[in-house]
This record gives sequence, structure tokens and C-alpha cells, in this order.
Amino acid sequence: MVSGGAAAAQETPATQDVELVLAVRVNGRVSPFLWQVTRLPDGALAMTAERLRLLGFDLRRLGIPPGEQLVKLADLPGVNVQYRESTQSLSFEAGDTALVPVVLDESALQPPLHPDSVETSTGAVLNYNLFVDGSRAGLHATGQYDFRFISRYGVGQTTGFANWRPPSKGGFEHVRLDTQWRYVDVRRVLAMTVGDTIADGGQLATAYRMAGVQIRRNYNERPDLVATALPVLTASAAVPSSVDLYLNGLRYFSGQVGRGPFEFRSLPNLGGGATATVVLTDASGRETKITKPLFFVPSLLPKGRIGFSLEAGFPRRNYGTRSFDYYPDFAASGTVAYGVSDRLTVLGHVEGTRDLWNASLGGITRLGD
Repeated sequence: MVSGGAAAAQETPATQDVELVLAVRVNGRVSPFLWQVTRLPDGALAMTAERLRLLGFDLRRLGIPPGEQLVKLADLPGVNVQYRESTQSLSFEAGDTALVPVVLDESALQPPLHPDSVETSTGAVLNYNLFVDGSRAGLHATGQYDFRFISRYGVGQTTGFANWRPPSKGGFEHVRLDTQWRYVDVRRVLAMTVGDTIADGGQLATAYRMAGVQIRRNYNERPDLVATALPVLTASAAVPSSVDLYLNGLRYFSGQVGRGPFEFRSLPNLGGGATATVVLTDASGRETKITKPLFFVPSLLPKGRIGFSLEAGFPRRNYGTRSFDYYPDFAASGTVAYGVSDRLTVLGHVEGTRDLWNASLGGITRLGD
């Protein structure tokens, strides 16, 4: 079949392109697929930009427009191309800058959550603690409760505590803590709370309790979405090797890697700093160790991710000592955070009530890797 294709190519006029179907090898790694390659009238070989991307080449670094139909392989900077007509194969030898790093811990990502598969049920639950103490002074009792009602329309919750002392020392006392109804839109990653809630301005303002309405983007309801810009650990293997990654001395990953760049993009958030050690072991048993510090910033959003919180109501006072003590003046606040890049998140906050308004801007950045 190969020889027949070669004969057909010889009969084709030199003014036309010839389509070849070749086996492709990139840095010694054989692709499991056959790839379409165009031989131009001048004998040069070319491929579409999309096929080069699928082979692992970094189009941005190579300066290739994503929609380019024919890219001459001989013009790829830092890439050596060898075509063997006898075996109908094509070999690429590329430097690290020409390739997109292979993501080794991609399997550590949470599988996508399909909102239509989320099931709701109806029920109720009561959590409580009760403590009783008897002494010469009399009987003392205290209890805490957390009651929740669950339905497809959200979760209603009320919490509080009660104390009982001898009448001479105050008798019975009950304090309500929080009462709210909360609904979560899994598809839009939104949470709406009606009742007692906390207005949290993040790094730009002080949190305060209030009774009213709050709408916020809550990524905690979607574990499949990465809500924090995690540090990326990048390294390169000179030859096919086994790779082990240790974080603070504990093994996190073990696997195989081909020749070329690779990276870890789903590192666990250890909080603060960590030390990563990559151990590469080639076929001869020679080990190469790479040690790098990592820095985790929990409030840093991934590029393009947006978070916000909007609330309006009446601020609460004497929380924990009185059940229904609210300021009579209406208050409102809003906070927005946007991930400009994986290293920079900008913040904005505004809040106000009668005779008081406050606005602030800020940002969060990671200086290290």
C-alpha cells in the first residue's frame, strides 16, 4: 500500500499538493494515530496548526496563528524534522520551548459535575447537646440545638441555646443565634440566603452579621471547579524516566514521563509555603533531583474566574446574648473579586448605611512560583 501511494505521488503533477498519511514520533514518543501531512510542490512538508497543537506543540511560542491551514515543518523554530519515505514516518526533535508541558497529575482533578444529575430530597434533622450539673447550689442545665429542614427549594435552619438555673440565679434563658433559608443554584454556582447571614468583605472590609438577603458566588458547592490559582510546578526530562514528586517529604505522585517538559497543575493546597522535590530516574537507574519552593495563596482566583457577594438588610448587634437585636438603619454591601491572571486578583468593595459610605480597591498577587 505504501509503495502504491509512492507511485501515485510520482504521477501527480508537481504543481499540486500531495496528501500523505504518516506515523509520527515526537521526541521519541510514538503517536498512536496516523497523521495527515501535506507535501507541497517544492517538496516541503506542511501540517495544519491544529494538528501541530494536537501533537503537543506550543503554537503561541512558535508564533503560529491557531487557524493557519499550512505550516511548513522546516520553518518551525527549534524543531528538527526528519521524513523517512521508506517507513512512511515523520520524526520531530523539539526543544522544551516548542512543546506544551505534559500535565502529569491531570487525573487528580475532580470529574466534572453535571448539574442535572444532582438529586434533592425532603427531610429534617435535629442536632443537640445537653449538659446537666447538680450541686449544693442547685441544678444547672444548658443545651444547644441546630434544626434543619431540607427540601428541593433549599435548606431552612435555626440555631440557638438555652440555660436553666435556679430561679434565684436567673431561671430559664433562651437565645436564638441564626435563622435562615438558603438555596443553592448548582448550575450557576450561586447561593442565596434569606435571614441571618454574614456579610464578608474579604481582605477589604470587616465581616458583620446581618438579617436580610445575600446573593454570592460560592465555589464550595462545586468541588469540581478549581477556585484557587494553585502554583504550577514545571520540570523537564532529558530522557524517558520515572518521576516521583514529594511535597514536604511526602510522596504525592509517581509515574512515567517521556523526554521533554512536564508539569503538575493540581497540587494540593497545603496553605502557606511548601517544598517540592521532583526525582527523575532513567533506565540506567541514574537519579536527578529538582527542589523548588511553592507558595499557596488561598484567596488568589484562577485567570478569568470571578467571585462576588451582595447583601442588604439590617446589621445585628449583641449576637450570642440577645435574640432579636438589630440596628434600625438599613445597610448594604458588595464585594467583587476577579482573576486577571493566575498571579493577580483584583478586589473591589463598597458598603453603606445612613450617614456612612465606604469603598475600597485592592489586589492579591503571588510573587514566588
